[in-house]
Amino acid sequence: MSRNSAYERDELLGKIDLEKGEGGRGGGGRNSGGLGVGSRSKWGETDETKSLDNRQVLDMREQKMREQDALLDAIGQSVGRQRVLADHIGDQVEEQIGLIDDLDHSVKKVQTRVQKATHAVQNITEKSSTGCLWLVCIGVTLAFIAVVFLAVYF
Repeated sequence: MSRNSAYERDELLGKIDLEKGEGGRGGGGRNSGGLGVGSRSKWGETDETKSLDNRQVLDMREQKMREQDALLDAIGQSVGRQRVLADHIGDQVEEQIGLIDDLDHSVKKVQTRVQKATHAVQNITEKSSTGCLWLVCIGVTLAFIAVVFLAVYF
């Protein structure tokens, strides 16, 4: 492999910064001697790329980019579906909040009614206890008068 084709290969493999003309991550530049015949940058080639010529490396790189683009598109679609689901969940939560607020209002109304009814029952119980006591007093008084009347006239 000539010095120039090694440079092109490293360029295809992403080892060389084209604007600076330098190798990336410890690789030598065009004139540094680091990319001479038989030498490799620290990134090195994979077993997958060693047997390929420059055109094949470029084609492989483009194929991998297309695969990554397809994966990114799939991720984007998945994120889009998740957003739609999140929007639906948000709508359902808002609806449930409204239903819970209505239920809370109804429960408060019923609770107020129950408290009023409980208070009324307590008043009736207090009055009936006092009323019974008066009835017993009146009954005992009438019985006493009856006994006295019977004792005096009979």
